[in-house]
Amino acid sequence: APRAGAAVSSFSLIVDTSPPALSFSVPQNGASFDPATQNVEITWSDSVTSVDAGSPEFRRDGAVVAAQCTSSASGAICRLLQTFSGASTLTASVADVAGNRSANASVSFTAPTVYVDTSVPVITIEEPGWVSAVGV
Repeated sequence: APRAGAAVSSFSLIVDTSPPALSFSVPQNGASFDPATQNVEITWSDSVTSVDAGSPEFRRDGAVVAAQCTSSASGAICRLLQTFSGASTLTASVADVAGNRSANASVSFTAPTVYVDTSVPVITIEEPGWVSAVGV
């Protein structure tokens, strides 16, 4: 029993061991999507704490893809900092503030073909067909 005049307090301790849930909003599976001109959108939720807004990680076909994201409490809009073309699978994960990382969310899409011109330009002077020097 507490002493007379002593304050009694109690508290609850919640240990977060649950990872957040994550999904892609944009692009949709099977869509045509141009990462050079369109943003990726992800949506998340966490049942105990909140998602660390700086934690989104992206991979394309297993390789890390850098991104700049603007986050809210429920997701992020991200600009991928790499361009690529053809059929691709993009995965993403996020972590909550307790450090629990989500399972990978994935989406498959087709990016337009990017053409890179690597040929050296050729310059042909057609006119004038003669050259004159004055005062030489």
